[in-house]
Amino acid sequence: MKLPLSPARGVGLIEVLIAGIVLAVCCICMLDAMVTTTSQTRQSGEYAAAMAAARRKIEEITACNFGQVVANYGVNAPIIGRTFPVYQNESWEYQNGSAKSRGLVLPGFYKTVNGAANYDAGEIVIITNESALASTYGLSCSMDGSTSGPNAYPDYGNPGGINYTGIPIDLDCDGAISTGTAGNKYDLSTTPQITSAKRLPVGVIVRWMGPHGQERVEVWTLVSQF
Repeated sequence: MKLPLSPARGVGLIEVLIAGIVLAVCCICMLDAMVTTTSQTRQSGEYAAAMAAARRKIEEITACNFGQVVANYGVNAPIIGRTFPVYQNESWEYQNGSAKSRGLVLPGFYKTVNGAANYDAGEIVIITNESALASTYGLSCSMDGSTSGPNAYPDYGNPGGINYTGIPIDLDCDGAISTGTAGNKYDLSTTPQITSAKRLPVGVIVRWMGPHGQERVEVWTLVSQF
């Protein structure tokens, strides 16, 4: 006796929809993981480049003769200057027309240096005045030059945020910290020039806009005549 054949069963619409939803969720999770990994890789690379650049600049400064530190890297330094670009790749391998150029530059914040707009991510801070407040150290930075509102980053367009701790500020080593105009211990813009400091705190700060917002690294040292 022949048994009746069962009708062929196809894939239902609901099953197709469920499979599609599961596949979409899996794709979204994989895409999110890829984006997160890419962002973390970029952040790590930028941080490593910034820290390496800061340490190299500190080594460059400390290799100078004490009398040339402020002249080369101070507020009014005309030769080298107090800011510098930070490259993510220091090798000369990127071709630009007929001339080779260095790697990608970290996007620094807007600042005014010697009356001109400047977007260098790296900045050199030299403490030359014993009475100077920590809130005045460094340049005022923002995204577009504003001092208030959403684009006034970092530090809302003001100097500050520098972790200056543990470094002596008795610059002339006389056992006291002078106040007011007497605190100025190294100033090449005056006549006669003031060069009574025997040691100077020097910091290198790198500030840039990373994948998760504003980022910064800093390195401090003490340069001395001795």
